[in-house]
Amino acid sequence: MNSSLSDITAAASSPAQENTENKDDNSVSIASASTTVLSVYDYDGSQKAFSIKNLGKKAYVVAAVSVAAIALIVCTVFLVGQPSYTYADEEKENIPVTNTNTNTEIQNTVSEEKSGAVRFTKTSYKVPVGGNITASYGYVSSDSKKQTSSEYNVTYSSNNVRIAIVNQMGQVSGISAGTTSINVVSQNGTYDTVPVTVTPLKSNKIKNVPFIYQGEKYPSGCESVSSVMLLNYYGFNIKVETFIDKYLEKGYLKFDKNGEMYGPDFYSAFLGNPYSGDALGCYPPVIEKAMNKYLSDKGYRAVDLTGTSMDYLVNRYITNNKPVVIWATMYMANPVQTYTWRVKGADKNSPYKDGDTCEWLANEHCMLLVGYDKDYYYLHDPLASKYTAYEKQIFEERFAQMGRCAVVIDKII
Repeated sequence: MNSSLSDITAAASSPAQENTENKDDNSVSIASASTTVLSVYDYDGSQKAFSIKNLGKKAYVVAAVSVAAIALIVCTVFLVGQPSYTYADEEKENIPVTNTNTNTEIQNTVSEEKSGAVRFTKTSYKVPVGGNITASYGYVSSDSKKQTSSEYNVTYSSNNVRIAIVNQMGQVSGISAGTTSINVVSQNGTYDTVPVTVTPLKSNKIKNVPFIYQGEKYPSGCESVSSVMLLNYYGFNIKVETFIDKYLEKGYLKFDKNGEMYGPDFYSAFLGNPYSGDALGCYPPVIEKAMNKYLSDKGYRAVDLTGTSMDYLVNRYITNNKPVVIWATMYMANPVQTYTWRVKGADKNSPYKDGDTCEWLANEHCMLLVGYDKDYYYLHDPLASKYTAYEKQIFEERFAQMGRCAVVIDKII
């Protein structure tokens, strides 16, 4: 600003004629009045002239007020007249400007991609169980259908990791047969989703699975023998005797004074002694609990998958070389109802409660599922041999009759 309030001056074009014949020092004479010219200098140096009547001391008060008002107006005009300035302008000023055609083209490409959306290069993907594919992506600009590559960071994710997983390089791995979808999210805020179908393998036999024959040593211990085969497959050096004696929960049926049989249910404990031919057996919760006692500090855990289908067990586990402890019947014989008893001592997680009636199905048998093909399932059958083949139809029927019972081992992530 080129002027201040002190630059605003008043110059009389003709001397003021004051009346000196005052009768009282406090009185003001207005007998004579003259015209006073005010010269005001604007910020650009131009002079502006204003005139007022000289009315003595009171007139000078009025003049001073007027001068102050004029000065305020001038300052306001000066400030309003200046161009606006913001931090955004400062940022713009710091952006290097280039006039080369090459750089202009690069900047236009980036701008086009920023205004577009990330898109997978295919509308769907298909991968076999255990196989891998790469899901690539590009960008579709807002004003065209053309896809362009980009250096933006993206994030991939799967909507069902039990069917397919995807890493941050875009590699999709088939886990089990089924359909899910994967997503890609770009750094520019756009995203895309595409379906992924995982197809099952036609056949698979898991290699190098240890086999243990239960024979006369563990005549009722098929559950423990199958469990130890699975643990050995994952590299854990445990013997059947150790599993039975140290980790397996065992219970016994007794008779009360009225001759009624009572005891725990087969979801709560192994009924009898696995070393005896007179024992009954147990179901998945007992095996899951025993395995997890052993695995408690080893980075793995047993999981009860009771109720799942054979398709799921095959496509999720067998095709990925993970054996499954599974329940059916001895030599695929029909299950037969035999003993009934009153439950006493039920585990808190058992479907039975104390006082319920429990029924045992004879011919119950536990094996290790290790393979399949078009017509057969292959099992390490502790009563028979390794890779024993059972027709799919009959095995699935017995599996369903015994409650679709299964236990697997998963690595803790």
